[in-house]
Amino acid sequence: MRQIVKTINAYTFDELNDYAKSNAMMAISDKIANWNSWWEPVMEQQKDFLSQIGLEDAEISFSLAYVQGDYCNIKCKNVDVEKLMKFIDPHKEIVDWEAEEITVEFHTDHHYTVTLYASTDDEKYDKLDKALSNWLYDMEQSFYDDYRKEWEYYTSEESIADLCECRKYEFDEDGELL
Repeated sequence: MRQIVKTINAYTFDELNDYAKSNAMMAISDKIANWNSWWEPVMEQQKDFLSQIGLEDAEISFSLAYVQGDYCNIKCKNVDVEKLMKFIDPHKEIVDWEAEEITVEFHTDHHYTVTLYASTDDEKYDKLDKALSNWLYDMEQSFYDDYRKEWEYYTSEESIADLCECRKYEFDEDGELL
């Protein structure tokens, strides 16, 4: 039996040409996408923040598919209204939230919905409902931006180069991981 041995040159990420780096970056980005933990530090910071302002059991979900349906949702049934209102309306410009009986729930499924129960007149109720809905929309957009920035960092050339160096990844001349 005859045996043929092929020699393959191994390159570090920094040694690759632009074409091979592009291939390597796509392959590493796919690996990162499958590591379901890249987003956990961001989510923990967000949940800590929400807890500090009265959303103790908040659930956060998001999608970063780079399409029209991308989203970040916040859901919370148990809201400490006093903490939340101190954050949103510290000077009681919308409604005297200490004097009113108010309960709030946040439900978002690609729509910004605040379930609000308040024993106040219609004008104050509408102002409060609008303020809470706007706050929820802004918060979800801000959280979405946090995920987007984290993803863009993890899939940047700088981050991938650091990862490859740290893990001592080697590639063939086309950028395929060896």
